[in-house]
Amino acid sequence: MTREDLQGQALEIKEQPSRASASEAQGRILVAYGESVVWSLEAKACQTWFAFLSHFQAFWPQTIEFWHKDKGITAETWPKILRLASTVQSMSVKIIMKLGSQPDPPPRSILRSEPQILPNSHGGKGKSRIDEFTHVLTLVSRGFKSTQARFAPLEAQLSAAESFLTAETTYSNRKAYKICQTSTRSECYGYLAGLADQVEDKAADDVRRAYDEKVDIFNAADVIYTFFLPMDFADPMSSKFWGA
Repeated sequence: MTREDLQGQALEIKEQPSRASASEAQGRILVAYGESVVWSLEAKACQTWFAFLSHFQAFWPQTIEFWHKDKGITAETWPKILRLASTVQSMSVKIIMKLGSQPDPPPRSILRSEPQILPNSHGGKGKSRIDEFTHVLTLVSRGFKSTQARFAPLEAQLSAAESFLTAETTYSNRKAYKICQTSTRSECYGYLAGLADQVEDKAADDVRRAYDEKVDIFNAADVIYTFFLPMDFADPMSSKFWGA
C-alpha cells in the first residue's frame, strides 16, 4: 500500500505561514459583542469617535455602549483608546460592546420643569442642571474651549442654510419661512405654563385635550432640537424653529 493511500484525506502543511511583524500588527481595535462576534478595526480608520461609531450603524436605532476595562467609552475618552492602540505593547485594544437601554420618552401631556440654574463658586453665570448629550450639528466643533469659539462653525453653517432658504428655494417656501414668527424656548415654555392655570380653572374636556396636544408638541420639539443643537444655543434659524 502506497503512502498516499495510507494518508487518505490528510492535509500536510509544507511551510508555516509568516506572522505579521510587530509594526504591522499594532494599531488595531478589537470590538467583542456577545460570545462569538468580534470586529477587528484598524485604528487609522477610527481616528474620531464619530468614525468609530459609523462601523456599527447597522444597530441603529438601538442604543449601543462600548466598554474598556469596565469603564464606559465616550467621545472625550476616545483619544486615550487610540493612543493605547498605537503602542507596541498593547498590539490591539479589546473593547466590549453592549446594547444599552433606550432613554425614556417624554411623559405624555406633562410639561417638564425648566432646568435649574446652579450658581458657580466664583460668582459667574450659573450652569443649567440638564443632561448633556452629543449634539449632531456640534460634532465638528468639539475641542474648542470657549462657548463662542465652539458655536462659530455652527453659526456659519446655519447662516448658509438660512441664505439658501431665503434665496434659492421656491417662492412659497421662501414666503413661509419669512412670515414665520420668531420665539425662544423659554417664551414657548412660559406660554404653556401660563395656560396651565387657565385649563385648571375651566376644567373642560376639550380645553384639556387642546392643552395636552400643545404640551406633547412642545416636548417633541424639545427632543428634536436638543438632538441637533445645544439648549443654550440661539440664532435666527433656531428662533424660527420655536416660533413655528
